[in-house]
Amino acid sequence: MTFLDLLALPVLSDPQLSPDGLTVAYVQDAPDWSQNKRIGHIWRIGIDGQHPEQLTRGERGESSPRWSPDGRTLAFLAKRAEEDDAQVQLLPMAGGEARALSAHVTAVSAIQWSPDGSRIYFLADEAKTIEERARGRKKDDVFQYDEQFKQRQLWSIAIATGNETRLTTGDSSVMSYRVAPDGTRVVFERAPTPLLGDAEHGEVWAMMADGSGATALTSNDVAEEDASVSPDGTRVLFRAAASATFESYYQSAVFTVPVGGGAARLHECRRGFSREQGRHHRGVHEPPDDRVVATHRGDRGFDRLGGGHRLEGGSHFGEIRLGAEGLEDPGCVLQIRPRS
Repeated sequence: MTFLDLLALPVLSDPQLSPDGLTVAYVQDAPDWSQNKRIGHIWRIGIDGQHPEQLTRGERGESSPRWSPDGRTLAFLAKRAEEDDAQVQLLPMAGGEARALSAHVTAVSAIQWSPDGSRIYFLADEAKTIEERARGRKKDDVFQYDEQFKQRQLWSIAIATGNETRLTTGDSSVMSYRVAPDGTRVVFERAPTPLLGDAEHGEVWAMMADGSGATALTSNDVAEEDASVSPDGTRVLFRAAASATFESYYQSAVFTVPVGGGAARLHECRRGFSREQGRHHRGVHEPPDDRVVATHRGDRGFDRLGGGHRLEGGSHFGEIRLGAEGLEDPGCVLQIRPRS
């Protein structure tokens, strides 16, 4: 196999399981030698590995497939026609062409459906000024590194009308977010700028789904990640590489904080389990019961997973959520999806 053969191999990413659990949508990219870059398209395949089908064929590629809650529509991001920025597209799963939903003034990213399927949330940078756009067209936009950024805000767009609603404002950036299971709240990480070095100055916030009642839930000097709302809507779960008093330079840990504000609580996870408690083979742990249980393994993630799921030992974990039973001590009851 030559180097060019390796480059020609397709790469799969961003797998998304359909609501009925029968189909996986994913991005498959391959090199386009005429454009001198890799182009990704969206595919779907049955969970049995049969009948792969390519769903999109745009010349400039597509990304970020996301199933609607009823599984009838697949949202994704793409640049169409002469557009410079990626926008939200909707593809009916019953057949037919995709249609553009958004026409935002800047590129759209990090799309999520509302639980009732009526809206899609997304992140987008604030627009350039008229002067900045004019200088850009003239190629007169030289700037010092890390100074020409735009703050990133959270928006939502109605599926029925395409009307956009801005949910966050101010001189700060939303780094990531997640909609609560009941759709009434949104939790997000907000930092002074979108620059990587400012992540440690960010905090976890919560607000109502319409953008009202924004409240800071943390106030410290460490970076928080993966904030999500518990199923009962009373607590917010997040990760931080900190001690119980939010001193930095600790291994990643799991915290919870009341959704309305209050003291954050560190949850310790058990460090392992015996062979009598569960089976272990080839780095995969199978707990003896049906609970979704994870055991923390230092800064390399979680290596114990139950509820019929598996996670390779040593894999970095990507998303964490409160399980139906909440967090219990000792141990952590979590649902975990490995980062693709």
